[in-house]
Amino acid sequence: MKVSMIFHDFPVEHRLALLEPDAYEFYYSDRSNLTVPAGETWYALNIWWATVNDFPWVFHRKLDVFDPSILPTGTNIWQPAGNPSFLYVCRPAKVPVPTDPETVLGRRLAALVTMPLSLVGAGGNMPTGPVSGMVIDGAFWDGGSSGNDASFFSERHAPARVYA
Repeated sequence: MKVSMIFHDFPVEHRLALLEPDAYEFYYSDRSNLTVPAGETWYALNIWWATVNDFPWVFHRKLDVFDPSILPTGTNIWQPAGNPSFLYVCRPAKVPVPTDPETVLGRRLAALVTMPLSLVGAGGNMPTGPVSGMVIDGAFWDGGSSGNDASFFSERHAPARVYA
């Protein structure tokens, strides 16, 4: 299902859109049915439990603009009732293309390189009991024990219960 390309091989307008928050859409449903419109290419950064062109149980869990799943025109993404699916995609057609996309892309990539990273530590002020939003357990699976290699897990995932 996954089409492999390198970020630098994508059209410049699409590379720029992958770095544009307004280009993204999130779909969630237990009975979704989407088709990539004519003339568009979508880039999926997160697919959970969807059927893509009759290939069941597709999972793409890398939130990485440099490694999306490419969904060309006519790709059908659906999920029958019973198991909710979601899809986080970049739709380049949603955002206007600047007059000089190469220059804008260069500036944006340069800004990302110089942007400071921050780390939030779990220091000494941890709550002593459950608080709203706290993850209280999770289930991990590395994709190796079920024999279902068609799942296309790109990394471990952790469905978790959250304390309300």
